[in-house]
Amino acid sequence: MQPVFEVLFHEEKVQEILEPPFEYIEESLREKYKELPADQKSKFTEDQMVALVRSNPELLNNALRRVEPFMRSFLTTFAPEAKRLISEEFDKHIGMLSLTENPENLLMWSHYAAAHKGFLIEFDATHEYFNRRRSDKDEFYYLRKVRYIDRTPSGRSLHDLSGEDLMVTKMKIWDYEREWRMLLPLNDADKVIETASENVYLYSIPAVAITGVILGAKASSGLKSEIEQTLRDLGRDIPISSASLATTSGSISIK
Repeated sequence: MQPVFEVLFHEEKVQEILEPPFEYIEESLREKYKELPADQKSKFTEDQMVALVRSNPELLNNALRRVEPFMRSFLTTFAPEAKRLISEEFDKHIGMLSLTENPENLLMWSHYAAAHKGFLIEFDATHEYFNRRRSDKDEFYYLRKVRYIDRTPSGRSLHDLSGEDLMVTKMKIWDYEREWRMLLPLNDADKVIETASENVYLYSIPAVAITGVILGAKASSGLKSEIEQTLRDLGRDIPISSASLATTSGSISIK
């Protein structure tokens, strides 16, 4: 979820910023007028000040030309800081449920299931829990496929990026994960566990959205018994499968 861009705005957008419509200038002038001391306000009215600037566009153009070098310098030097701030805001406010569509990937079991000693939970992706988007523009509460592309910051601007670019796009080298994501606001978590290193945000998932459990190839009998008891407590007949690891080929099969 690192934003990938080179500049904040392309040149066309920079020109728009440096040549704003007079309506924006007028709004700013009226705000500035309110801050003037009383003795200056007695010399001319707010409307007279606006009319003076409107009838003398060279005054405004000179002011904008003086500001332009500082504005361009700021837009260039602030890009790295903008990336940092965006990432920090994501970390503070957004949680991610990260799933895979492939239960037989060797690396996924190695990295995310305690080197095959853990287990996998299978979900019904059609369940309403994974389809709670509140509007067409909502980035939260619905499961979607991650897009894999060869991203480069060259020529890209922050202004170009969409929610999909920021939240569900990864470099192509990760495409073996075949990832799906659902984003959730952290303040919607049902429970928060505070630890020394970071907070853990937990969300309740309906038991009916669970369709199976797959034990890792090196899972212990004790783990199997614990999972069986947990499923009995849920009161649902959820099947348990086992993964086996072919030592010669390194492939995973599910039984």
